[in-house]
Amino acid sequence: MAELWLHRSLRSLGGESRGGLGAAHVRPGQETQLGLRVGRRVRVSYWSRDRSCDRARAVDWSNEAAARGGGGPADQSDAWLKAGNKDNNPQSNKDQRFHMDYGNHTFLHPPEWEQPEAVAAIVYLSDMEKTGGGTAVVPRTGPDDELYQPPYIKMPGQAGHPFINDRDHCEAYFAEHFPEIAKFREKLYQRQVIPRYNKGDVLFYRYDTWHRGTPVRPNQVRCVMNLAWKRKHSHWFGVWNPGWATKNYYGVTEKLFTELSPAQRATLGVPLPGDSYWDRRKLGYLQARYSDIDIRPYLDKLGDE
Repeated sequence: MAELWLHRSLRSLGGESRGGLGAAHVRPGQETQLGLRVGRRVRVSYWSRDRSCDRARAVDWSNEAAARGGGGPADQSDAWLKAGNKDNNPQSNKDQRFHMDYGNHTFLHPPEWEQPEAVAAIVYLSDMEKTGGGTAVVPRTGPDDELYQPPYIKMPGQAGHPFINDRDHCEAYFAEHFPEIAKFREKLYQRQVIPRYNKGDVLFYRYDTWHRGTPVRPNQVRCVMNLAWKRKHSHWFGVWNPGWATKNYYGVTEKLFTELSPAQRATLGVPLPGDSYWDRRKLGYLQARYSDIDIRPYLDKLGDE
């Protein structure tokens, strides 16, 4: 597999974007075609662990996109580990279902593909050949890719579907209750790609990229660092741990969100009615995600399009 097997999809964080596949696998020191480079401009100090998990190192990161177009501030830096286990309950993190990450980072729906608002990264700090647990992704083949047609709601925790983390339980739910969605999701697994991550490799991906975590081998621990950047004015994106949208997927937070007034939602970073962010397509995506939300205040302020 080529070291850089996806490109250009995130360039519009600092300028243009012309399609792209949704993620990029790069090695330390490599400049990517995403406009992102390891080495300077944005510094993120984090705890990096060797196999004994006891040594701290500071690493410089750069985001060329932040230097162009005034966008791309660092938004998240979160170290965590995943241990091999035998869990197979519905909420097990052992073998994840395919999902997108926007759901618990923002109350909104991702914008059009050519206008990404954020980019995340996973830094692999373990010997993945030993630990397993690589991240599977589904590359986007182009604007007509059937798996990347919005609104993106064919997953647990969205549009009223219960949140189920485990792959087997998730797919059994859709097979029983929504067979058409189950058929759609089968194609995600058929097209998944799991790059061979070495220690120090980085996976850059979008919040609207299909991906999932795979099992860590028994008696092993996989250490990673999760990083994220967002556009300068994308106030509606929050961090995952903690953040306003962290407890999404279970219905309670979503119900509260739909009952808030536009002014109250604005305190969470959601643009007010009349803001240039809104158009009819984005409001349609919002309605698809929250069937009970009243979008009329936003529609009334759109004016003639």
